[in-house]
Amino acid sequence: MARDYAAELRALFCKEKVLDLTTISRNFPGRSRTSLVRDLRKVGAIASYNHCGKHYTLKEIAEFDGQGIWQYGDALFSDHGNLKRTIQTMVDNSSSGLTHNELQPTLRLRTHDVLREMVKQNKIVRADVHNNYVYVSADAEAGQKQVEARVAPPQQSFAAQTGPLLIIEVLSYVLRNPGTTADAAHSHFKGAGVSQGEVEEIFERYVDGKKN
Repeated sequence: MARDYAAELRALFCKEKVLDLTTISRNFPGRSRTSLVRDLRKVGAIASYNHCGKHYTLKEIAEFDGQGIWQYGDALFSDHGNLKRTIQTMVDNSSSGLTHNELQPTLRLRTHDVLREMVKQNKIVRADVHNNYVYVSADAEAGQKQVEARVAPPQQSFAAQTGPLLIIEVLSYVLRNPGTTADAAHSHFKGAGVSQGEVEEIFERYVDGKKN
């Protein structure tokens, strides 16, 4: 019966979790490097995105975090593929692009050179936002939305926009007048410069919502 190298290699991964070609070669003496690479493909091994991809593991062994990254010793693996594909996926999926300083803690390595190369290859775009380089999608429309989201002021909370005192006043009026409507409440408060929209928002959040 022919020897099942792929099955033996899978068993070795289950035992060691992460392997390099040197270690694999020691366990399969006499087997050529080309054959070992073919065996790695058969078992669906993935390469690390650091150390020039010299470490390997199996996807079912890797314990990826919420960003799709797994570190084992000094070997780093990504559920997205190699380093460039990982960066492109993270940039494309971000709502407001990513800076190098935002990428580094997730990827756990410096990526300045790779980012410059990816910009040259039009895989991502580098935008200057408030004198800070932000990497956005190479898709023009998506990239523009990311830049706009980056420069937009932070959204204020509803209470900050409407004013907590106004909310209290409207709710107090509702308690004193059971069954009142937003229109009636607005008529009561409009003399103080309160808009119809503010009153309707308060009703939607705190009055009508309580009935559901």
